[in-house]
This record gives sequence, structure tokens and C-alpha cells, in this order.
Amino acid sequence: MREVNDQFPTPGKPKSMKAFAVFLHLEFDASFRSIGKCLKVSTVTVMGWVKEGAESLQMPEIPSSKGAKIMLFDEMWHFVDGKKQDLDLEGVRSAGKKNYCSENWQA
Repeated sequence: MREVNDQFPTPGKPKSMKAFAVFLHLEFDASFRSIGKCLKVSTVTVMGWVKEGAESLQMPEIPSSKGAKIMLFDEMWHFVDGKKQDLDLEGVRSAGKKNYCSENWQA
């Protein structure tokens, strides 16, 4: 077993970086791969951070469902030979991109 010494920093990434990765995934629906590229860590590492973040949350209490009736709705809309529209998506991708990556991480 390795002894922890005060003169050496603990291994691993700062908690702020882990929290930021979880934030990007939850708030912006960023993929593990894109977050990993941004923070220069592996996809598996980001996946572990998000899993740890999810496990730390408390599950809400769900009231008893005695006497409840459950209905499932499945709607499927299908248009055959409907109105065809050309979508002009030029510039949509680049307009919404923001750079959330930063080289300066502080614990």
C-alpha cells in the first residue's frame, strides 16, 4: 500500500473538472467523447465521472400507486406523399457552437 505524503499532490483530476464534465453532459447533452476531447481525458473516464455523479444523487420518494390506473399512449404520425419542404440548415451548426474548453483548471 502506498503512503500518502503531504509534499506530493493527490493523483487524479480536480473535482471542478469532474463537475464540469457532468454539467456539460446533463445541461448541454454533450457526448462523452466530445467532453473527453475537450478536457483531454478518455471517454471511459468521463463515463465514470457521470456515473459517480448520478450515484451521488438521492432518488426522489415516489408516492404509493395503490388504485392508480396506468395508460400508455403511442402516437405514430405517418404522412405519405405529404408536403415536401426544403430545409435550409446552412450556418445552424456553427451559430450554436460555443467553446467551453479551457486550459486553466483549478481545484
